[in-house]
Amino acid sequence: MSGLFSAAFLRQIGWDVDVYERSSVELVGRGAGITGHPELLEALEASGAGTEMLGIEVPKRIAIDREGRITDERPLRQILTSWDRLQRLLRATIDEAHYHLGWNFERVEQDERGVRVQFSGGRVEHADILIGGDGIRSSVRAQMAPEVQPVYAGYYIWRGAPNEADLAPETLNSIYPLFTFYLPRQQQVITYPIAGFNGVSISSGIAWRIPQSCARCAWTKRACSTNIRCRRRWCARI
Repeated sequence: MSGLFSAAFLRQIGWDVDVYERSSVELVGRGAGITGHPELLEALEASGAGTEMLGIEVPKRIAIDREGRITDERPLRQILTSWDRLQRLLRATIDEAHYHLGWNFERVEQDERGVRVQFSGGRVEHADILIGGDGIRSSVRAQMAPEVQPVYAGYYIWRGAPNEADLAPETLNSIYPLFTFYLPRQQQVITYPIAGFNGVSISSGIAWRIPQSCARCAWTKRACSTNIRCRRRWCARI
């Protein structure tokens, strides 16, 4: 995703850009929900991808208890989308001739003339700059900054995305159309509708648990059983 964003922005200011994907097939039908914060919407417009048919708009956030009763609610209009929908919008900004599948990065060399990038199979490309947008286990970063390694953030997550058609009628009529929080001790469960694959609406469910030794609010740095009221926006960073 970061590679596609970078390519789109560079093309907007006149650069010739080629994108090389490690995968040999189009990266569609994967990933889960993404919340449409203003910064994302602005970036999509500025990149040329636009926000038309981006996702599903919800009017508010609610919190529920163990019995499913609403305990609090806040108006907050947001567009909720998916990794797949974002990827498709950004992919459309790149001409077919400049989008290459099945190119596995091996190493890069740099001099005063630019970069020489070697891919598997002996393939070599020359360019002015190389952007390594190849994820948390980036091969480019591993060569250029091998000391930079992922650090455990102190919590773990389960994610799921059932089809709308598989949800019970009660769920469809209550929590499905909204951004919903359920907050057991040291855990947070959220669910919201997203635009799924081939136009099918699905519900994205995310649950994470903070281990007892790490139960500290990411913003206040103090022990906290939930972050629901942080910054008075109900986990506004989600």
